[in-house]
Amino acid sequence: MKTLVQLVDGSPAGLSYSELRNITSVRVENSLVLLVRQGRIERRQVDQRPVYVSANPEQGSRQIVERTVRSQGNLLIEPPLTLVVEILLEVVRVGDVYIPPKTLLARLVARGQIVSLAQVEKVFTKYGKCPPRRSYEQLSGRLLRPRETGRAAA
Repeated sequence: MKTLVQLVDGSPAGLSYSELRNITSVRVENSLVLLVRQGRIERRQVDQRPVYVSANPEQGSRQIVERTVRSQGNLLIEPPLTLVVEILLEVVRVGDVYIPPKTLLARLVARGQIVSLAQVEKVFTKYGKCPPRRSYEQLSGRLLRPRETGRAAA
């Protein structure tokens, strides 16, 4: 549980349940409830989503402000390290196929990540993710179409 407190305290914008679960790769609901009851972290609402922030009032307020700014679409700031890791993990999951930033953004948002297209593009630029010969859409389209065998219909 010390790890959860350190993660929450060290985050510039607090962390949601899904972010904490992705970071730790374990269920954290019960631990979060206990930590909130003990007053070691706080649970706040930002855009109708629960966010866990530091129990330190000053730091917790800064985290809420940062999370609010990010959730309002002003995500041009440097993405936090946890988000960079999530973006790069998603790139690795698709293998050698190039996944466009918009497609990757949709996948991250579907998993509950708060991220902007600008942040995804910033990670792509910083880590040099260039498209290979085939794109994600080309491969997806090819997989969805039946193969032509070259046989004449009888």
